[in-house]
Amino acid sequence: MTFLQRTFTSLVHAHAGRTQGQATSFAALSGQSCRRSFCAWLRHYCTKSATTSLPLLAALVTKGKHMLNLRVLFLAFAFIGFSVEAIEKGNQLNQEQYIPPVMPEYPESYSDVMTTLAPYYQAERPLDYFFELYVISTLNKLPKETEVALKEFNDKHPSFFESTNGDWKSYVKKQLHLSNTIEVAIWELWIRNSINAENNGWEYHPWHYARNFLDNYSVEGSKVDIWEDNSLELAKQRILEYRANGN
Repeated sequence: MTFLQRTFTSLVHAHAGRTQGQATSFAALSGQSCRRSFCAWLRHYCTKSATTSLPLLAALVTKGKHMLNLRVLFLAFAFIGFSVEAIEKGNQLNQEQYIPPVMPEYPESYSDVMTTLAPYYQAERPLDYFFELYVISTLNKLPKETEVALKEFNDKHPSFFESTNGDWKSYVKKQLHLSNTIEVAIWELWIRNSINAENNGWEYHPWHYARNFLDNYSVEGSKVDIWEDNSLELAKQRILEYRANGN
């Protein structure tokens, strides 16, 4: 159950508890059976429709004016107000629930590589494709089938990674002038953001993360892979602890 779901469930439980307490108050205020019956009916009606309009409520009170006193009317208004507030909060929480994008399947063949690479070529940024795969590979999330498919791609297009003797990862590092600490940055941000995503009820797909990492790394004035004071050593320690736990 997600954080937002738990919060909404708590509101529902609070709503149920409040309703039960008010049922006792209604009964205590009504000395006659018909009055109790009408209050029970009114409570049921308010529960079914928390958005009961004031004119309709006024009509209901007029209909039962011989059975309701002013205190019962006040409690009815309070109950409706609480119901509306609880529903509005629940709707707001549902609207705030983040839905991650659907990511493509990892390429498992030369044909798959060409298919997933095509949109990047059309956008004239094929290097971004391989940088994203580089990020995924750094996290040890790239399937072996993809590694094999990339090798086949290199065999069919030897000129692409020719400057690094067919090593596509070295090619990415060379072309983008990546530092020797880029992998620390990739891991450190992955740990923080994937845990945060899990705490908020959704799973951070590695390819989704790779795209976000690329966007943040490429933006002007980016602080990604910029280390101050002892932040680099602290990041390395967090990574060691995280991976020591089997992650």
